[in-house]
Amino acid sequence: MLGSARRLGVDKGVSFKPQIRITGVHKGADVLSHLIETGGYHILPPVDVYLGIELGILNEAFVLEMQSQLPEAEYIRQFLCINASAQNFIWEKHIRRAMAVGLSAGLQLSGPVPGNRYRKRGLLSFGYDHSGHGESAHASCSALVVCEQIGNFVTFPFVKTWPAGTDDAVVGRDLIGLWDYFRPDYAMGDAYGVGLLTSVNDMLFSAGLIDIDRRSIGDGQSTASTWQHWAFAPIRFEGMTKHSMASALRSAFHNGQAAIPYVDDGTDALKAKNTANTHWGPSALDQVQADASDWGKFIRQLGNLKAKAVQGASYNSYKMANPKIGDDLFDAASA
Repeated sequence: MLGSARRLGVDKGVSFKPQIRITGVHKGADVLSHLIETGGYHILPPVDVYLGIELGILNEAFVLEMQSQLPEAEYIRQFLCINASAQNFIWEKHIRRAMAVGLSAGLQLSGPVPGNRYRKRGLLSFGYDHSGHGESAHASCSALVVCEQIGNFVTFPFVKTWPAGTDDAVVGRDLIGLWDYFRPDYAMGDAYGVGLLTSVNDMLFSAGLIDIDRRSIGDGQSTASTWQHWAFAPIRFEGMTKHSMASALRSAFHNGQAAIPYVDDGTDALKAKNTANTHWGPSALDQVQADASDWGKFIRQLGNLKAKAVQGASYNSYKMANPKIGDDLFDAASA
């Protein structure tokens, strides 16, 4: 507090506008990060150790000694002024590496083309998450992720979302059209939409796109014991099942076996704008929306999950780091 009118001897007509300056390091509690996220504070440029060395206010030998003594995350937080304390389930650097691998391999975005069929290069699978199964209204949309295994890599040639409240008949027709184009080898969907998946299986068989008639399995009953034999099999996204699915997806990224077609989702430009902390009036960056496309949403949702231990169980539960971003495409990719 650099000024105050509440002290002895100050006239009542005198008014001071106090300034509050908060300094600190990113260490554990994330207090500074929460204050910054409120948007009510003007952020000054961070002063890390390298800038301090150049200004002559820090001893370089001391910094090098602390770099060798402290763990990597602790050194990054305290000496580089970067909040690295919170690690989401899939790390951002591995997602970016998957995009770099996709760019190097020349992977292209794919989608249905009239009169054509997708040229498969490996096993192809569908993963579908049904609307209304998210934690909030922001995550309540239907999502489909197409996954293809090329050699030792898992690639994602196509993703799609349907807005919340879309009629199941519309989603069903889209799924049948996408099945006709991609011809997947395997398909799994959220059991929350078992009614939709039941009708989709029947229409796929009637159109001759699959050889399995789900009505001939278990006397046509729709139960958990018969789902596993369907062409488009429902599966429950909960408990140990979801833990196994999410862990498999995380392993693909963290082991360097995932590849995503490169998409310019505006993340780098927006991050540079926010870091600069400038107010130069409107610009083209103001028109970049965080969820401008399904691909941009897919990339953000991959790193939007945090694992939390379940008391009395041997598996983790998963919660969104930011509910506004959602988790539907993450669930679909896990399937």
